[in-house]
Amino acid sequence: MMISLDWKSPATERGARGPALLVSVRDPLEAAKAAAGGADIIDLKEPLRGALGRADVQAIDDVAGLLASPEHRRPVSVALGELRDARRMRPWRMPGNVDFCKLGLAGLRDRADWRDEWSELRSRFDAAAGRELGWVAVAYADEVAAASPALDEVVEAAISADCRGLLVDTFDKRAGRLLDRLTLDGIAELAETVHEAGLFLAVAGRLRIEDLLVLRDLPVDVIGVRSAVCWDSGRSQRLSREQVTFCAHILQAATGVALRI
Repeated sequence: MMISLDWKSPATERGARGPALLVSVRDPLEAAKAAAGGADIIDLKEPLRGALGRADVQAIDDVAGLLASPEHRRPVSVALGELRDARRMRPWRMPGNVDFCKLGLAGLRDRADWRDEWSELRSRFDAAAGRELGWVAVAYADEVAAASPALDEVVEAAISADCRGLLVDTFDKRAGRLLDRLTLDGIAELAETVHEAGLFLAVAGRLRIEDLLVLRDLPVDVIGVRSAVCWDSGRSQRLSREQVTFCAHILQAATGVALRI
């Protein structure tokens, strides 16, 4: 499932490569820095609104507009918040160069109908966009804190819904990181499961530089960062182009995993 965009990251040009670097940004200035620093995918969200905090519609339009230009062109991902909150949202026409959208499932662990509600809102966004958006299912590794459906439930739902990929993230950014919740062997097994179904696997969750060094050689397709590329490692602080470049270089030094998105 390759993205049909006419851009190449330095790692793509090498041939065999490690995971793609996804950098979460909150505005066009940060998006420009992330693209210039070597990010493979630009993800738009508002960190002050939670793990998958939705940015304002104007910010989404502005960032997508910037990333449509030849100078900055990158695949674009948009966080739409949590389904429990977004269900009251009126879908709007997503910019044409938005490749991926995602909705969190926090608070829905005991809701038997969460799959139906998830499907209905995705369909409404698709209709507003006039196309099928590239949906990425989200599983929270700290599922108890998030009160979200279990990982295996989300994997099954993602496969059944023909999602483009699966993101495993953390909900509570103050209570540890991804590798405090999942083992490396567990991540590798999960990658095998989703790859067999034709989905890509993305991982995130307050990842540190040292985490990238171990994750880069696993069969994951996308590694997402925010705090690791911000001043003082604070996810609500401003993004550093130099830190983006540093993270990009780390992933480019991987042993080589086929990019599946």
